[in-house]
Amino acid sequence: MWQRNYLSSGFFLATMLASVPLAAADQLMVTPSVANVTTGQGVTLTATVMSSRTLYRTTLGLSVSRNGQQVGWQRSGGLTVYGGQPLSRTFTWQVPANAAPGTYLVYARLSRDNVTYVSGMASFAVRNPTVVVNGQCGATSGTFVTAPPTAGLCTAGTSSTVTGGSTASNWRWQCLGQNGGSNDSCATALPGTMGMWQPPLNSAWHIQFTGAQSIPPAPVRTYDGKTAPPVTVYNLDLFDTPPTTINAIHAAGGRVICYFSAGSYEDWRPDAAKFPASVLGNSNGWPGERWLDIRQTNILGPIMAARMDLCRQKGFDAIDTDNMDAYTNRTGFPLTAADQFAYNKLMAQLVHQRGLSIGLKNNVAQATELLPYFDFAINEQCFYYKECDYLRNYVAAGKAVFQIEYDLPPASFCPQANALNFNSVHKNMSLDAARVPCR
Repeated sequence: MWQRNYLSSGFFLATMLASVPLAAADQLMVTPSVANVTTGQGVTLTATVMSSRTLYRTTLGLSVSRNGQQVGWQRSGGLTVYGGQPLSRTFTWQVPANAAPGTYLVYARLSRDNVTYVSGMASFAVRNPTVVVNGQCGATSGTFVTAPPTAGLCTAGTSSTVTGGSTASNWRWQCLGQNGGSNDSCATALPGTMGMWQPPLNSAWHIQFTGAQSIPPAPVRTYDGKTAPPVTVYNLDLFDTPPTTINAIHAAGGRVICYFSAGSYEDWRPDAAKFPASVLGNSNGWPGERWLDIRQTNILGPIMAARMDLCRQKGFDAIDTDNMDAYTNRTGFPLTAADQFAYNKLMAQLVHQRGLSIGLKNNVAQATELLPYFDFAINEQCFYYKECDYLRNYVAAGKAVFQIEYDLPPASFCPQANALNFNSVHKNMSLDAARVPCR
């Protein structure tokens, strides 16, 4: 075993100098297995003795030091070195995780009774572990600018050259990873969008995907019998909502969130033929709906971008991409948390490039990690599943939380929802016109 402080470096060096006369052929070579070693890893030191004489009952010792301070030593005793025949011994030193970086010297000596027969020296370098840095877009990504951006390009990694920018394009760049880290593709919002709308923390909202729609919806009372405020934020289906409905909402001073599923295939959608069989997984439990292989962004990215373009063309103000937690389900694909994070971040970037805001749908386990990329949150049944604490950070960051409960009676969750400043409602699972807002 390696030991410390049994011998001082000065004593060790002094005994090296107390040597018997050497023949020209006598030598001791020390060879480190690597020239550079990372803290926390091991380095193998091979000591080879060559003597013209036969030497009995010798000890081969190695000492490792830095700046004259011994940090470890090891020895092997009872050795016989036969004249003209090399003798090698291998020692391994585990570099402490807190070892100071720099050059370390290895002193080796063959001795008996503290008399040195032959000695040798070598060195190796210790360095800190290489830190992998993944590129990450900065605050300028997704915003509208009229000139090439120079600040806020990357929060991690190194920015590439900014390109693009014209009357019909946006500015684009990459945040390049370091030491093998991944790159992040960034872009400003498209010209003409002039920024994006972000819902207020306290928003009276209405979500409806089935049944006859009324704009504004019929007045209702809150869970505790008060008159509910007028609806100002609507969540409506991308394909089922005509521009006339969106225009009517805007004329009344409201805003509209565009709903579509980014994590599942729905066989009744008009663009269903664009999804090849290779991206279709298991059923997610709803008729005609299957999970998508979100790793295949080369296929899904353009499909979802086209849907976002349609949201923008119809006049929606924000986007709700559903089924953004595929990795926690039995999709038929070996999806990981990293796969989901990358896909969700891509969706946010594509939405922001179109000048729209985006809400994180469910995926509470990654909610905090995804907070910088999403502008609000939309959640189903966090009180039922006792997951609402994951969404506190959104309110703290000034980002609205739109929350739905289906199974719990309103009186069992609304007081807590109001205390958390969530915009919570009780809805039927069919998401028809019926609603009971908490406030």
